[in-house]
Amino acid sequence: VDGAGQMQPERPEAIWNFAGYLSTAWHRITVTAG
Repeated sequence: VDGAGQMQPERPEAIWNFAGYLSTAWHRITVTAG
């Protein structure tokens, strides 16, 4: 969250555009420890 109260969106559906630019949603990866 920045100083203006804005935060990175969880899912790209709300902000995705045709060219794929400005997709700033969270990236998810699987991490296996051990």
